[in-house]
Amino acid sequence: MKAAQFTGGKWLRSSDIEQDTTVTIKDATRETLDGDDGPEKKLALHFEGDLAPLILNKTNITRLADLLGPDTDDWVGKKVVLWVDDNVTYGSKTVSGLRIKALKVAKRPVNPDADDSAPF
Repeated sequence: MKAAQFTGGKWLRSSDIEQDTTVTIKDATRETLDGDDGPEKKLALHFEGDLAPLILNKTNITRLADLLGPDTDDWVGKKVVLWVDDNVTYGSKTVSGLRIKALKVAKRPVNPDADDSAPF
């Protein structure tokens, strides 16, 4: 059991993910958070199921745009993998952070004996 499970919080953290986790994107919303210099607008990714939403940093926004396109409306229904990177630089510290990668789809094995000719 992880102590972080009892500290609550509305947003997904690296301590919430124990292994690579495939998620389906349900929505991307603009959220207002309290920042050091007042309110900040951030992009949040919501997932199907009971996983908390993830506040996206610049790295993850760029990665999603590269994988799924620049329009967040096109991300809905797509699957990606969340993973923990233990070497994220945050200020002068190295911390754990959530990252996003493409879902690897297993390729169908090629059958060299298969007849690919059209029946017509």
